[in-house]
Amino acid sequence: MTPGRIAARLLHPLAWHRMDLRGRLMWLAMLPVLVFAVVWGSYVIRQRDADLAAQLQQRAQLLARQLAVAADYGIFSFNQAALDNIALGVLRESSVISATIIAADGRVLATRHAPAQGQAIPPGQLQAMLEASRRGGGGGVSEHNAHWVAHLEPVRTPLLDVDDLPEAAHPQRHAPPQGHVIVQVSTRSIRTELFDFGLRVMVLLAGVLLSGWVMARRISTSLDQRIQAVVQAAQKIGAGHIGIRLPASAIPSFARLSQDINGMAEQLEQSRQRLEQRVLEATQALREQRDAAEQANRDKTRFLAAASHDLRQPMHALNLLLEALKQESRSDERARLLERIEASSQAMSALLDALLDISRLDAGTVRLQRAPLQLQPLLLRLRDTYERQAERKGIALVIHGSQACVRSDPLLLERILGNFLSNALRYTPPGGCVLLAVRLRGAHCVIQVRDNGPGIAPDEQAAVFQEFVQLHNPQRDRSQGLGLGLAIVQRLARLLDHPVGVRSCLGHGATFHIQLPRCEVAPPAAPGVPPPHGASTPASPGLEGCRILLVEDDALVRDGYARLLQLWGGEARVHANADAVLAALGQDGWRPHLIVTDHRLGGALNGRQLIDALRRHWAAELPAVILTGDTEDAALGQSGTERLRVLYKPVKPAELRQVLVQLWRAGGAATPPRD
Repeated sequence: MTPGRIAARLLHPLAWHRMDLRGRLMWLAMLPVLVFAVVWGSYVIRQRDADLAAQLQQRAQLLARQLAVAADYGIFSFNQAALDNIALGVLRESSVISATIIAADGRVLATRHAPAQGQAIPPGQLQAMLEASRRGGGGGVSEHNAHWVAHLEPVRTPLLDVDDLPEAAHPQRHAPPQGHVIVQVSTRSIRTELFDFGLRVMVLLAGVLLSGWVMARRISTSLDQRIQAVVQAAQKIGAGHIGIRLPASAIPSFARLSQDINGMAEQLEQSRQRLEQRVLEATQALREQRDAAEQANRDKTRFLAAASHDLRQPMHALNLLLEALKQESRSDERARLLERIEASSQAMSALLDALLDISRLDAGTVRLQRAPLQLQPLLLRLRDTYERQAERKGIALVIHGSQACVRSDPLLLERILGNFLSNALRYTPPGGCVLLAVRLRGAHCVIQVRDNGPGIAPDEQAAVFQEFVQLHNPQRDRSQGLGLGLAIVQRLARLLDHPVGVRSCLGHGATFHIQLPRCEVAPPAAPGVPPPHGASTPASPGLEGCRILLVEDDALVRDGYARLLQLWGGEARVHANADAVLAALGQDGWRPHLIVTDHRLGGALNGRQLIDALRRHWAAELPAVILTGDTEDAALGQSGTERLRVLYKPVKPAELRQVLVQLWRAGGAATPPRD
C-alpha cells in the first residue's frame, strides 16, 4: 500500500472514529510534527532552488560580460578566427552549452556548441532576445527554461574625450553596440545539487518524525494506561466496590482526578443517605398532592351536586305549578300560582346569573375600567339599595360616610360591597346590626362590613369563598342564598388586585373587608352609574316608532323576543339567520333603527360580522345589540361600545328593554339610517 493511500485512510472520518484512545493521542501528537516537517521541508527546498537558480543566472551574466569584453576588438576588426577562439574558450567553462557572437547587423560571426551539455538556443528564440534588447535600449536580456539559462550582452566600445585638463574630462560614454554575445548555461548541475539537497532534508525530516513518533507513542501509552485505570476504577465503584482507590500520580491533572475519584467513593455513602431522605420528602410531598387532588375532586363533586340540586328545585317547582295552573280554573287561584311560578323563575334566573358571572370571570371576558372614585356617592347608593331589605328583617343598617378617594372599577367595586352587605343581612338575626365603615391606613383604604350573625369557625373561613359553600344552610334553603356571592367577590377582587379577607369567630359575627389603593383627586361621580344587581329601576320608556331588525336562529327564543318587542311598541322584522337578512336587503326600502342579533347564527356569518355588513350597507353608527351565551369569547366581550352592546344570556326582559331604549333615545331616533 502506498504512503498516499495510508494517509488518505488516516484522514478519512471513519478511520478516526475507528481509532482507540491511544491511536488518537498518537495522531494528535504527530500531526503538528508532520505539518511542520512538510512545511519546513518544502520551504527549505524551494529556497535552495531559488538560490541555485539565482547563482546560475549570475554566472551566465558574468560569462556573457567577459565574452563581450574579449570579443570587442575581434568584432571591430572582423577577425573571425579570433572570435572562434574566444567562443571556444568560453565553451570550456563547466555547464556552458553554447557561446555565440553576433554582429550589429545580426550576422552570426562565431558560435560554439557543446551537444553533450544540451540543445542550443533555437534561432527564433535568439532573434526574440535580440529584438528585446533593441526595445530595451540595447541592454542585456536573460531567458531561461527548465533545461538552460541564457544571457545576451551587448558589445560596446567606450568613447574617451581628450582634454588638456584631466579634471575637466567628461564621464565615460559608450558608442552604439557593435554586436551581441549570448552565453547559454545548462541547469543540469543545479538540478543534481537540488536533488542531493532535498534527499538530505528528507533524511533529516524522517529522523525528526521517527523521534516524534517514538515520543508520541510513549506519551500516548502512558496516558492511555492512566485513563484506563481511571475508567476501571469508575466501573468498579459503579458496581458497588466503594473501597477501590487510585494511586497518586505525578501529573497534576491526573493527581486531581485521582483525588476526586477517591473523594467520590468516600462521599457515596453520604450521598446515598441524602438521596434516601429526599425520596422520603418527595414521597411525603406526593402524598400531600394526592390528598389535595382528592379533596379537589370531592369539592368538584360537591359543587356539581349542589348545582344540580339548586337547578332542579326551581324547575321542578315550576313544572308542578304549571300543572296545577292547567287544572285550576279559578282566577284568584291562578293568580296565586302565577306568583309562585314567577318566584321560582326568578330564583332560577338568579342562580343562572350567578353562574354566568362566575363563567365570565373565569373566561376573562370582564373588562376593567379603573378610574379615580369618590366613595361617598357609592356609599349613598348602597344605603338606598339595601335599606328596605334591612327594615323588612328588622336589622339596623349603619353605613358611615367617607370623603376618601380610591382607584378602582366603580361597577365591580359596588358589586363586591353589595355582595358583602347582602351576605351580612342574610345571616344577621332580627334586631341585629350591620355596619359598613371605611378605614384609612396609609396609602390604602380598607372598607369593612361587620355583622353580629352566627360567625365562622377559623378552619372554615377560607371555604366561604368557594362555590356553593353555605356553612349554616345544610338543607340548601334558597331563601338563604345560592352560595355564589362570595365566590364572585373573590374572583372580582383578584381581577381588580384588591385583597379581600374575613375575620370571625363562632357566636361573635363576622367582618369582611377589602383593601383599595387611595388616590389624591377623583372626578365627580358619574350620574349614569347603573344600579347594582337586583335593585329596582324605574319604568323605562317604550319603543313606539322604533324599527328593530331581530335575527335569532332558535325558533322559540325568536318568537319570544318578537312578542316582547311588539308589546313594547316596536316594529320588529324577524329573520332566522344572516343569509335571510342579506337576501331581504333593499326589497321594500325598510330601514331599521336598531339591530338585535344572536352571536352564533349557524351560518357563514356570526352576529358581529352581520352587524358590520349591515352597517356598511346602511349606516356606520347604526346601534346594535348582540345576545350571546358564549362566555369564553373574550374578544367579543371586549368589543362593546356605546353603539354596540353585548348582553349575556339569560337576559332579563327589563334589562334588554332598558338597553334598547337607551340606544333608541341616544341615536336611533334622532338619526334615522341613511339609504
